[in-house]
Amino acid sequence: MSSPAESSSSVDHISHPLTKVTKVFKGHTDLVTSVAYFPDGRHIASGSWDKTIRIWNVKSAQQEGEALEHNSRVKSIAIAPGGGKIAARVACRLIVWDVVKRKRVQEVKMGGDSEQDAHALIVAFSPDSRRIATASSMSALIELWDAGTGSLVRELQQHPCTMIQL
Repeated sequence: MSSPAESSSSVDHISHPLTKVTKVFKGHTDLVTSVAYFPDGRHIASGSWDKTIRIWNVKSAQQEGEALEHNSRVKSIAIAPGGGKIAARVACRLIVWDVVKRKRVQEVKMGGDSEQDAHALIVAFSPDSRRIATASSMSALIELWDAGTGSLVRELQQHPCTMIQL
């Protein structure tokens, strides 16, 4: 990690250790909604409302390759434990990308969420990369998908919140 003096960014550095900026990753043109490390620790991916996922070299803070483009805002991303795939949750779809080929390998139409009403869309790979879990802040449903076929494997109902009256 470079020191603030070595950083090539034009951002003023704040002296408080918790707010010190050491790298600036420039490329997105709208709100960044998610970020995830690749297993190698040398790369990260970021998803944005600019409808892209970008892959970055952590050391150089430079984007690597072309952005992965979508038709809707990227709400959430997850990187498979092996690092070869990225799952993206966008409005009504789950999209899985092959990182090396920069190609979509799965696209699953999901119900319920639209560009306007989907606040928090969550996506996560299972440790063996065979399943993808998705959830939304607008629903009490967790869905498990087969990462290879895009088939819905199982639906899990979230527990309802318990109200405490004083």
